[in-house]
Amino acid sequence: MSGICLMSGVASILTEWRVFSAFVVISTLAYCGASAPLLKESPRWLLISGNPEKAREVLTSMAKENRQDIPEDGLPPLKQPASTKTVSIGSLFPYPALRRRLFAMSFIFVANSMVYYGLSLNVGSLGGSIYLNSFLSGLVEMPSYAFAQFSVEFFGRKRTLIFLNAMAGTGCLLSAFVTGKAQTAVALIGRFGIAASFNMIFLYTTELFPTVVRSAALGTCSLVARIGGIAAPQIILFRRFHDSLPSLIFGATAAAACLTATLLPETKGVVLEDDLEGAAKQASAKSSTREFVRFGLSSEYNDDDDNNNEEDEEILPR
Repeated sequence: MSGICLMSGVASILTEWRVFSAFVVISTLAYCGASAPLLKESPRWLLISGNPEKAREVLTSMAKENRQDIPEDGLPPLKQPASTKTVSIGSLFPYPALRRRLFAMSFIFVANSMVYYGLSLNVGSLGGSIYLNSFLSGLVEMPSYAFAQFSVEFFGRKRTLIFLNAMAGTGCLLSAFVTGKAQTAVALIGRFGIAASFNMIFLYTTELFPTVVRSAALGTCSLVARIGGIAAPQIILFRRFHDSLPSLIFGATAAAACLTATLLPETKGVVLEDDLEGAAKQASAKSSTREFVRFGLSSEYNDDDDNNNEEDEEILPR
């Protein structure tokens, strides 16, 4: 967001595209070099992948950076799950509920990528300076991200996704029928919605799939999202047929993503599963509540065995 605002100003000064491209490359390499040492692997993933000591080191480092008290002898050893391991994305296809989630989120990723980059590339068709319009597009993303983070915690993931895609679709569709400053205003509303949606779907996706396939599922959705990014500039070319056609296509796509989101479950407050079997049972559980509690695999739940039943668990509705 701030990068878009910055680059809009830089582009207005470095108007020769070769000089501007060189500036982008150099600044990107500098950012990667500065941020690489700060990145750490997920402790949860390391634990599931069979590296409990490495996970312990990462947690210790995080605790120190956050100024948390650490015992003199260090953090206690982490217990590694005995029967879980990372699997490929193809492993979830035998599970209908998880398969539907993957297809739905893949389409939502494609739609979000198409609309987001489409609106970015379409700023030239709006009235006024292209540099100012691009700057405003980046500026509106700042409150959109804050809104997304607040909304997912207050209203839930599903409702937030539906609302944001509906906002994006409405903004795109309205921009096809107005001109001047009004067109810029409604286009920015659409940009607000799609930017916030694109920001929160990464969180939502990680909560829809179990740990063993979570990274693969997110990577798959992100991969197919490039289809939308590739299609966006081609859709912009439809302006040669009618100026409002790209906006109509982007609006319809966002509306389709909004409808697709209604097929997904709410994940706020739901215990995240580690394996495919547990996630499938959780997805198929029939209940009027969205909260889940873990119970032992035994058909009889003994209060005296609470501690013993924490290892092998089955998710059942409360």
